[in-house]
Amino acid sequence: MPGAGEIVPARRLVVLIPSPDVEEGELARQIWTLAAPRALAVLYLGFCPRESEEARLRRRLTTLAALTRDDRVRVDTLLSEEHDWVRGVTRVLLPGDIMVCHAEQSLGYWRRPLSHKLLTTFNSPVYTLSGFYSPLNRSRWGLIGGLGFWTTILAIAAGFFWLQVQMDRFSGGWVHTLLLCLTVAAEFGLIWLWQRFSV
Repeated sequence: MPGAGEIVPARRLVVLIPSPDVEEGELARQIWTLAAPRALAVLYLGFCPRESEEARLRRRLTTLAALTRDDRVRVDTLLSEEHDWVRGVTRVLLPGDIMVCHAEQSLGYWRRPLSHKLLTTFNSPVYTLSGFYSPLNRSRWGLIGGLGFWTTILAIAAGFFWLQVQMDRFSGGWVHTLLLCLTVAAEFGLIWLWQRFSV
């Protein structure tokens, strides 16, 4: 294990592959261009939020591996079983890995850049590619996801509002104040958790 503050030489590219279609040949050529001069290994890490797309994504990973692999570049593939990129990367990231993601990839309803989240979470190098995907957050799934996000927020707020109205009818004094504070804290906690884990 490297000591504290010791620089670990780059050993592998961990390339994040989302489920939308991509030009495999051009992407593989770009990854080979990054990996071959330094004899870096490559891990294509797929993330498939919908089971219906799993077989297609597995074929894409296999194709990318075949197009990238040669005598200088060892290539592996993995389809993540996690529900978001950060947990998926956590399971595979090793010292000396360089993460490769796409500028179009983002997280949560607010569509924060995935590259920034990876950099701040892992404090490891992140190389960002651009132009291989159309903006992923503009897909119809992104619109449906946004509707589901806000529907859940409204349902949480409505549920706690109903609970607080009931408390007004059956309690008073310091007990009422304490219960009201607890429900408000629980409401904000649930909303924060929903926003934190929404992909």
